[in-house]
Amino acid sequence: MNALTYLPVDSVISELSQTAYGLRYKITSDAKGPFFYGWALGSFLLAGARCGNPREVDKRLEKSSQIRL
Repeated sequence: MNALTYLPVDSVISELSQTAYGLRYKITSDAKGPFFYGWALGSFLLAGARCGNPREVDKRLEKSSQIRL
């Protein structure tokens, strides 16, 4: 998801990046826990903003008391 988070240089989101975004909870260890390793939570929030999905940020903030980093 680097193209969505830390290197968003393209004006159009590629199909590969959209697929990675759609699978983000499946391909990230313990993300449904709620537990996030390293930069995973930040990546999810940045990718959600880049994909025009403000609900991603809202969803994480609502559960912020449960999140373990």
